[in-house]
This record gives sequence, C-alpha cells and structure tokens, in this order.
Amino acid sequence: MTSHHAAPFFARLKADFDGGAFHWVGDFNDFALGYLTFASTILAHVPNSVAMPVGAVVTGDTSSGKTELANSLMKLFSKNHVIHVTSMSAKSLIYRCIDDPSCLHGKIIFVEELSGLKNEDLQYMLRILVTRGEVRHVTAVGGKPTEIFVKGHISLQTTGLPGDRLRDDTMNRLVTIKSDSSPQVTRQVIERIKDRYGRPQSTEGATLKWYQDFYKSLIPRR
Repeated sequence: MTSHHAAPFFARLKADFDGGAFHWVGDFNDFALGYLTFASTILAHVPNSVAMPVGAVVTGDTSSGKTELANSLMKLFSKNHVIHVTSMSAKSLIYRCIDDPSCLHGKIIFVEELSGLKNEDLQYMLRILVTRGEVRHVTAVGGKPTEIFVKGHISLQTTGLPGDRLRDDTMNRLVTIKSDSSPQVTRQVIERIKDRYGRPQSTEGATLKWYQDFYKSLIPRR
C-alpha cells in the first residue's frame, strides 16, 4: 500500500470503526494494528520480497473482547484467506498440503486460544513456517517413507489471558496487543454484540465486501 493510498484507507477504516460496522469496542489503534498484521500477508505475494508477514497475540482478561477483535478483523478478508480453528494436531496443517505444497501460502492461521498451541511439535512447525516459509516433513505412507513439502509464509494469530505464554522464540515472532479489560469496556462489548442483531445485514455485508475486495486488489498479478 503506497503512502498516498494509506491515509484515505485508514480514514475510511476509522469512520467505519466509529460507526460500529465491525462490532468491536476498544482502541482504534489496536484495531488498526491488528488489521496491519492480518494484511501483512500481502508480503507473501510480493516477488523477491525480504519482508515477511507478521502475526499477533491479543491478550486480556475473560470477556475483554479478545476473540471478538479477531473475529471482526477476519471478516475484512475472504473466507478462503483465513484458517480458523480452536485447536489442531501437530501435523494437521502439513497434511492439508499433501496435494498442494503452497496451500498455506499467504494465509492467516487463527488459533482461538494460546492453550491450543501448547503442543511443542505444533509450535515448532508453525515457528518454522513463520520464519522460513517452508516445512519438510518425512512420514510413512503405505509403509514407504514420504516427504511432505509445504512452502508459504503465514500470519499466525491467537489470543490469551495476561499470564499465558508460549516459548519465547515463538512469542518473539508475534506482535502483542493488550485488550482493555475495564468493566466499562466489557459492558460496551456486550452492548455491541446485542446491537449486531438489530443492524441491517445488507449494509454490513456491503461494507465488509469493500474491505475484502480492497485486499484482493493489492495482490500482485503474475
């Protein structure tokens, strides 16, 4: 995104945010930072880029809107751009790519809770994907050794309570966003969720589609 396009885009993002289009209550700067980590997956599509997508962990107390923030951000991207899970086995992402080594390329991987990433093998695999953009896993298929090769940089997204942590070498690869856990914000979150059911869906859908189309327009054409 060039600088002369960035200002109008974030002006629109803030206007829609202030108007309640994204159903999340909190600091707009946190929302914008979260958007940038999601949208950083565009870097995976830039030929010969030395920059890589970045991920984030949103921390805060229960009912502070952590998952709501991620859910709001995910709606700004097409469904085939996001892999959303509550937990996964260590090799599940790899086996997705048996027939297509680039199936994770430029994707957002959202695991709802840090506890879903406690498995050391899973952390290692994701850390290698985030850092190197490729994984080689050898397994037995039909009694014969088979190499599964996965190539593609990802943006890893998750949430956690204030004391939750993964290994330092995993956390160092994630931007930390701290959600506001004050009672006032918690009440606002609840009211915003209730308001969702009274908002015209056609208006909301058109707004979200604009952001989805905008991101698609940034992807370089081969």
